[in-house]
Amino acid sequence: MRELRAISHSNRKSDQVDAEKLARFARLDPKILRPIAHRTVAQQEALTLIRARNLRLRTAAVNAVRGLAKPCGYRLPASSTLCFAQRCVAVLPPGLSRALGPVLHQIADMTVKIKEYDRAIKQLTETEYRETQALLKVYGVGQLTALTYVLTLGSKERFQRSHDVGCYLGLRPKRSQSGERDPQLGITKAGNVFLRSLLVECANHVLGRHGKDSTLRQWGLSLASRGGKQSRNRAIVAVARKLAVLLHSHLGHAAAIHSVLCKGRLRKKSCSTVTMTPCSDDRVSGWALTRPAENWQHRLLLLNPKRHRAITAHAKCE
Repeated sequence: MRELRAISHSNRKSDQVDAEKLARFARLDPKILRPIAHRTVAQQEALTLIRARNLRLRTAAVNAVRGLAKPCGYRLPASSTLCFAQRCVAVLPPGLSRALGPVLHQIADMTVKIKEYDRAIKQLTETEYRETQALLKVYGVGQLTALTYVLTLGSKERFQRSHDVGCYLGLRPKRSQSGERDPQLGITKAGNVFLRSLLVECANHVLGRHGKDSTLRQWGLSLASRGGKQSRNRAIVAVARKLAVLLHSHLGHAAAIHSVLCKGRLRKKSCSTVTMTPCSDDRVSGWALTRPAENWQHRLLLLNPKRHRAITAHAKCE
C-alpha cells in the first residue's frame, strides 16, 4: 500500500474506491502491485520464539542498576552480562543490596531464560529447519541469524535473484537522481529490521579485530580504508549485504557448502576432480570449515554464486 500513495494518501479513501483503484492499476500493469508472502503458523510461532528472546530487557535492567548505584558513590565493576548479577551482589554494600537485590535477581532469572531460548532455537535448527545447517557453515553466521533468515524469507523461490534479498532487507542505498544531480544517500532501511540488525552484527564480527582472514574481510577492510567519517559503517553495511546474498544462494541446499570466508593455503591435486580440503586451524562454534582447493573457485563462489553452481565438479588441472 505504501507504493500506491494515490490510495493510502487519498482524501476520499474507502473500501469501494480502494478496490476500484487497485483493479485499474492491475489492469494497467500488474507489476505495480507487489504480492505479500504469508508465513505459515509454524513459521510465525518460531519467529515469536526468537522475538521473545529479548536481550534489550536485560540490558536495560543492567544499565538501570549501574545508574542507581552511581549517585551513592559506587561504580560497579565491568563484567559480562552473564555474570553481572553475581559480581554485583558480592561488592554492593548492605544498603544498596536491599534496594537493588531484587533487580539483580531479575537479571539472573532473565539470563537463565535466555539460555533456555537459545537451546530451543538450537533444537529448531537441528530438527524442523535443517536447511539452516548449510547457512551455519558460513563464518560469522550463528544459529539465531540462520533461523531468522530462513523464517523471514520463507521460500527461496520468492526471489528470482539472490541480489534482490539485499534490496528486500533495506541494505541498498537510496537514490534521488535528477539530471546531473545524483547524490549519495543512505540505505533504505526497508524490510525486516531485526534480520537486518543481525546481519550487521555478523558483518561487524567479520570485520572486527577477532575476525578470521578471508576474501570478504579483505574486501570490507579495503572499503573501510578509503577514508571519510562513515567509511567504516559503509563497509559494514556492504559486508552485511554480501552475507545476505550469499546465504540466499545456499538456502535450501542439503549438501554442506564450502566456506568462501575461510582463506588458507591453496593445494593442487593431481586428479581431475575439485576436492574440498578441511582447514586444520579454523573452527567456528564447533563446525569445521572447509575451503575450495582451487583459487578461481574460491573467488567465483563469493562474487557469483549462481555461476559457481552451474559449473560441474570436474575442472581442468594445470
